[in-house]
Amino acid sequence: MQVHTILMMVPKLKALLKTFPNLNDGIKEFKKSQTPPLEAAVYVSMVVLAKLIDEVPLETRSVVLQQLEEKSEDVFRWFGQMGVGIKNGELDYPVGTLLLTMVLGVAIWYLGFAERDGKLSAQAYNTFLADVGGMLRGKSAEERAKLRLHAALGDLIRGAGTS
Repeated sequence: MQVHTILMMVPKLKALLKTFPNLNDGIKEFKKSQTPPLEAAVYVSMVVLAKLIDEVPLETRSVVLQQLEEKSEDVFRWFGQMGVGIKNGELDYPVGTLLLTMVLGVAIWYLGFAERDGKLSAQAYNTFLADVGGMLRGKSAEERAKLRLHAALGDLIRGAGTS
């Protein structure tokens, strides 16, 4: 399952993308700087998710965060299995699971798998987790920037300790 496939699960996505006049410029910058495509997709999806999640009431975000935390024990594998099962018509959509929970859960599972497989940097993965967690908790863009910085510094510190 690809990240862009996950984002296509969001019904408003096409209309939402039209509200980002500079998104194509950002994508071109990623290409110019030779950012790996998956990493660029992570950063672009964070911009889109921020806009989408801003429209979700804080109470609903809390439920999404709770549902994600309930399935985090197995490295979000449940979401990967459900996503594939639903896509193949083998499983029904889980009753009571919010669509945003499923979208984010599958994204986190997929990106975690890609990070463990060496296809995505730990920094991009940790930044995604920190930013999405901040969005769901209702943190401002400034507060989320601090979370991203903290995640990036953590990666640098862990990397220095392994040298």
